[in-house]
Amino acid sequence: MKKTVILIHGYLTNYFDFGHLPKELIKYYDYVVIVHIPGHGKYRTTKDFKVDSTINAVEKEVEFYLKKGTLDLIGFSMGGALTRYLCVKYKTINKAVMLAPATYYLSPLFTVERLKYLINVHNKKEKEELLLKLKENDKIGKNLILHSALKKFTITNGLTFCKLITKINKDKGHNPTSSLIIWGRMDELVPKISADFCYNNCCNENKELVIIEGLGHIMLRSNFETELNERIIKFLNQ
Repeated sequence: MKKTVILIHGYLTNYFDFGHLPKELIKYYDYVVIVHIPGHGKYRTTKDFKVDSTINAVEKEVEFYLKKGTLDLIGFSMGGALTRYLCVKYKTINKAVMLAPATYYLSPLFTVERLKYLINVHNKKEKEELLLKLKENDKIGKNLILHSALKKFTITNGLTFCKLITKINKDKGHNPTSSLIIWGRMDELVPKISADFCYNNCCNENKELVIIEGLGHIMLRSNFETELNERIIKFLNQ
């Protein structure tokens, strides 16, 4: 029996969402598979990003690798929302990791959460370190948005993203898969209600919602990468 892990990236992004994690996972799996969402990738056009083709693409990979043995899923943002959907539909998935799952999106409380977070830190040295870390991660996030996401964004593919999330959220069945949900307190795009939804939707006793203080949406592209990779690998290998 073979062990497979499938990774599903986010909206308007690619496999870089997962940083060094895929290479680390090679030690533990026979197959490490990164799904390329239709219309995403360096040599693809976002005109190919459609609701049905996206769902069909991830379902096809899951059905193929389930036949080979044990299957785990890792999804980021849109990929996290798709991961929840797949766990509900395919009851035999072994474990799932949802990173900033975008079952809801655009957090209007981002600025408020950041101010509350910084106000509650009273140690001057600690606050300086946190501000430096936030500045570094904000720079990475800004570059990602300006040099990648905004260049690919159109009203059409934006509406497709919204329609996709709406469609997969309509499946109200419970997720029976052992699940780890990770959300950053500083997430600029995905509100906490999204992480709560994925956690409450899981009916497996082995589930965990981890909230990382000071972490924004970019997750494994941030300077929290090592900490997150350790959590993910530990969960998958319990």
